[in-house]
Amino acid sequence: MRKIYLLIGMLSLVKLSNSQLLLTQDFNYSGNLTANGWIAHSAAGTNPLATTTGLTYAGFPGSGIGNAILVGNAGGEDDNITYTAQNTNGQDVFYSCMINVTDAAASKTGDYFMHIGNPGGATFTLFAARVFARIVGGNVNFGLSNTSAPTYGLTNFAKNTTYLLVVKYTINTGGIDNTSLWVIPSGIPANEALAGAAELVNTTTAGQDNINAIALRQGSTTTSVQSVVDGIRVGTTWASVTHTTPTVTSFTPTSGYTGTTVTITGTNLTNASAVTIGGTNAASYTVDNATQITATVGAGTTGTVSVTTPGGSG
Repeated sequence: MRKIYLLIGMLSLVKLSNSQLLLTQDFNYSGNLTANGWIAHSAAGTNPLATTTGLTYAGFPGSGIGNAILVGNAGGEDDNITYTAQNTNGQDVFYSCMINVTDAAASKTGDYFMHIGNPGGATFTLFAARVFARIVGGNVNFGLSNTSAPTYGLTNFAKNTTYLLVVKYTINTGGIDNTSLWVIPSGIPANEALAGAAELVNTTTAGQDNINAIALRQGSTTTSVQSVVDGIRVGTTWASVTHTTPTVTSFTPTSGYTGTTVTITGTNLTNASAVTIGGTNAASYTVDNATQITATVGAGTTGTVSVTTPGGSG
């Protein structure tokens, strides 16, 4: 769980390292992916993946930042980008993005457009946690598998609508690598439990035991669904790919907390899930806005003020 501390008396801000977040891609640039740190591993130069207008999704950290990537429906180049390898048995790898299916077709049999795996680079061939999309009767269904044979969900999602997509992949060095997919229409669930049942859960196919890359794929001309992807995040917890770390810049009063109301100011405070004052959880608190929290202290004297993000353990 990520925390920000402000020490009483010293009033110095100490930020813990955000090691849970492995990769952020807000596409804050224009042009081809391969000109901006990504590497083609299939059909390089054919219908290259390039930027388009960015997406918005209320509360998501990548909303409204930079551009997005148009994943085409005419086949062509597939690109990937690498991050710190995850290869421990039982380790979770999460990835998220905003997704908007813009394909004009009323029907498409579907293909996968996004996945993780290894080793990345130009020889990227070992895939896992593949996310698929198809169009049936003008509606969008999403699919999931570690292989090229997906299971599709039954929920009908709308075209030209932005959703939050979250994938959880658990490395199992001894067999099946469980994978789950959530497609969220609004809001940012604080943790996996509050997100509710996944749209799809894969417990039948094995993936890869070393995960260090994420890719965007354009599939075949007859099956692939045109989509816009934005705000990609890869991390080791639910919170790391869905929320922004809050920071504390000041608070009053600075002592004599018991039974008092403390006003905390900072940034990204709307994502707070716990307020601790003097080593004790606040009796109650209200997130007034993104820069202020009002907390009531039921116990405690002096010490530290901390604000934590939701669902830090995934």
